[in-house]
Amino acid sequence: MLVQEQDQVQKPIYFVSKALQGPELRYQSLEKVALAVVFSARRLRHYFHSFTMVVMTNLLEYMALNERGVNCLRKILVNF
Repeated sequence: MLVQEQDQVQKPIYFVSKALQGPELRYQSLEKVALAVVFSARRLRHYFHSFTMVVMTNLLEYMALNERGVNCLRKILVNF
């Protein structure tokens, strides 16, 4: 979900969804987050290029400290 914050109130402005298929169903939680970020970045590319984006999740800190998470973050950056 893409939200816009005005006066410390978050308002949804765009929603994207994707049904996991095949091997995606067996992804670890952090891999699913990485997939969601990549998918959203592709679908909302025009927003990402025009505005500052903040990805809000409690798994990013874990991803940065975990070798597998670092690899997921690399995939995100390569695909973006």
